[in-house]
Amino acid sequence: MLRLPGATPYSRRWRALFRRLGVFRGGWSLPEVEAICADLRLIDTLDGLSSLVEQSLLVVRDEGGEPRFGMLETIREYALEQLAAHGETEVTRREHATSYLRLAQAAEPKLFGADQLIWLKRLEAEHDNLRAALRWFLDSVDAAALHLSGTLVRFWFMRGYWSEGRRWLTAAIEAGHAPETVRAKALTGAGLLAYYEGDTDRAIALCDEGLQLSRQLGDQAGIAAALNGLALAIQVGANYAAARAMYQESMDILRALQDTWGLAHTLNYLGLTHSRDDPPAARAFIAEGLALFRKVGDRWGIALSLNNLGTVTSMHGEFAEARPLVEEALVVFRTVEDKQGMSRTLWLLGYIARNEGDYALARRLYLEALAILYTLGDRVLISQCLDGLAAVATVQGQPAAAARLFAAATVLRDASGVRTPAHFLVQREQQLAHTRALLGDDQFLAAWTEGQTMTPEQAAAQLSSELPELPSAVQRGR
Repeated sequence: MLRLPGATPYSRRWRALFRRLGVFRGGWSLPEVEAICADLRLIDTLDGLSSLVEQSLLVVRDEGGEPRFGMLETIREYALEQLAAHGETEVTRREHATSYLRLAQAAEPKLFGADQLIWLKRLEAEHDNLRAALRWFLDSVDAAALHLSGTLVRFWFMRGYWSEGRRWLTAAIEAGHAPETVRAKALTGAGLLAYYEGDTDRAIALCDEGLQLSRQLGDQAGIAAALNGLALAIQVGANYAAARAMYQESMDILRALQDTWGLAHTLNYLGLTHSRDDPPAARAFIAEGLALFRKVGDRWGIALSLNNLGTVTSMHGEFAEARPLVEEALVVFRTVEDKQGMSRTLWLLGYIARNEGDYALARRLYLEALAILYTLGDRVLISQCLDGLAAVATVQGQPAAAARLFAAATVLRDASGVRTPAHFLVQREQQLAHTRALLGDDQFLAAWTEGQTMTPEQAAAQLSSELPELPSAVQRGR
């Protein structure tokens, strides 16, 4: 009878269970075990898990009232050796990957409603297993790789896995072997992640390809999603008229589909296209979106709407009115652990604090936003934070540091193909001229040239190294 090192004998069924558990990465819960042990009775599986825990071959912890199991890496390697020795590796990995595809499919619609935080945490806990499933599908040239990667876009976006998500999607798209509807969804998803990373040209190309394919297929939901992604990307170049037309077409489709969440999302971004030329219309569109998000209980959407209302309000100098909206949005974004949302609200609160004359708080908020943005790779928002820090540095008597920050922001913005919105551009040019006047042309040019060679981290470190140890702005109640 087989014995594991340091273990007591156990049944043949439990030995089968043990070696199959080796395919899991980062732990697992009972439903996933059942998926790879369909030939075993549930009672045998439960008894087997209990026995393996007693023999210290598994570890178990409570997670939200449910047991979650894991293995030490050395034991997992032994389990995999046994799996290979019994010729069961291929079938077990396939069952494992398929079970996680099912989990992702079950989770995806739940990320757009009241239960989103529960499902986000579940996907986060299973992320290593999802990665293993993606790798197995790709290595097996299985069309499910594209299906799974397209299904995970929302999770990757909300949790800030933009670069990783793009890599998986790119590999799956290039591998092909999937139905066109699945391919169209993945193209649009890859375009959205490219947009959030500031890769605007690639975002436009991917979303446009997804749009054309969705139109060919007559996939109305796919058309609406691709239109929204494309509109977001072309807004970066201030092409608001074209973006509005796309949002309007998307809204017509979403109303016909009775897609409340999609309509709320589209209304928000349509509102932002009116933020400069028609503030009342902007507020009305966003408020309508907020009401719809409240209707479906989507906390992320509520935070998005509050932040967008704060954006429009602050652009017109109504900072006291904007601040509580954005502060409330930040609390919600922290609750749902959306890094992009947190960084965007921190940046906006920094902008508000700077315009209200609280430069120390503004600097703290910008740096707090940057700490998150470096992990996301959002070049657009990084450049905006650098501009904000530069304005603060000038006011606080550090014009040379400000010039370097402005230069680093310009390099990053040019590389992203981003056009600064007119309102912010006027402010930026005024601040830049003031910085130049303080330094004089020669010193300004020297600092600017130095800043052009600096990374965003290096440019911002000039200021962060001088900061006292203070609690974050959120901890301070601002």
